[in-house]
Amino acid sequence: MSLHESSAHERGISHFRGAMWVVAASVAVKLLFAFGHSDLVDRLAQAVVMAIMGTVVIGGGAYLWGRLTFKVPASGADEPHLASTGTGSSTAAPVAPAPVSRAAFSGAPVHAQAHPRAARRTAAPPTSTAALVTIGSNADAEEPFDERAAYRRAAEEIAGGTQELGLWMQCRVQAGGDTARAELLYAQARVADLKAEHEESVRTVLVQREADRRQQELAAVGEQAARLWEQFQSDKPLTPEDVAVLAASAIRDGRLHWTRPMTQDTVLHLAAAAGLDEVTRRLLQAGASRDARNRRGDRPVDVALRNDMHVVVMALNG
Repeated sequence: MSLHESSAHERGISHFRGAMWVVAASVAVKLLFAFGHSDLVDRLAQAVVMAIMGTVVIGGGAYLWGRLTFKVPASGADEPHLASTGTGSSTAAPVAPAPVSRAAFSGAPVHAQAHPRAARRTAAPPTSTAALVTIGSNADAEEPFDERAAYRRAAEEIAGGTQELGLWMQCRVQAGGDTARAELLYAQARVADLKAEHEESVRTVLVQREADRRQQELAAVGEQAARLWEQFQSDKPLTPEDVAVLAASAIRDGRLHWTRPMTQDTVLHLAAAAGLDEVTRRLLQAGASRDARNRRGDRPVDVALRNDMHVVVMALNG
C-alpha cells in the first residue's frame, strides 16, 4: 500500500469512528428524552438523527474519494519511472527505493562524516617534538630557545632508545648504574647540548647576515664610487660627503695619486678644501702625498689655509 493510499484509508477510518461516536451520543439522547411528551424534545431528537446521517454520508464520501483519487497502478510501485524502449516508446519501470542507513537518523550529517576535508580538519597534529627544537643552520636568530621542547625531545630519545650513545654511557657511569638517575642526568645534559647548538647556530646566522649586509653596502658604495669618479674626472663639483666616499675608494683601490684633468687636484686637495680632518689623516696614513701640487701650484696645506681649515692644516703639518 502506498503512502497516499494509507493516508486516505486512515482518514476514512477516522471519519467512521467519529460517526460511531455521534451515533452513540444520539442514541443516548433519544433514550433520555424517550419519556418526554414535548414537541420540542421530539424535534431535537430528529435534528440529532439528521446530523448523524449527514456525518455518516460525508465521512463515507470522503473515504471513497480518497480511495479513488490515490489509486496506484497494479505494479505496486509508488512512483513510475519512464524507461525508453528500443522502439522509441516509454514504459513504466519500477524503481527500488534507496536504502537508508541508521546514521541518517542519528542527527549527524552522513556526507560530512565521509568528506576528506572533514577528515583532514579533524586529524590530530603530529606529536613528535623533533621539529620543535631548531638546530644547525635552520635556527632562527629571532626565535628563542624552547627549553620545554628540548626536554620533550630528550624524553622521546630515552623512550625510543635513540640516545646519544657517548652521552648516555657517561650518564650511566655517573649514576652508578641507576637507570632512573641516568635518565635524569641524560635529559639535563642533552638539553644543555641542544641549547649550545642553538646558540652557535644563532651566532652563525647573525654573522652571515652581517656579512650579507656589508656585501650589499660595499656593492652600493662601489656603484656610488664609480659614479663619483666619473664626476671627479669630469671636474664636476663634489660635496664633502662625496669626497669622503672618494677617499675611501682611493685608499681601497690605490687611486691616491689620481688628479682631476683641469685643476690637477688630488683627493687630498679635495679633503683639505672640504675641511675633512679625519679623512685627511686616513689619506696620509694610506700614503697620499702632502707635497702634491695642483695646476695653480698649491699643496693641500695651502688649500686648507685659503679656506681657513685650521684643523686640517694641523693634520697636514703633523
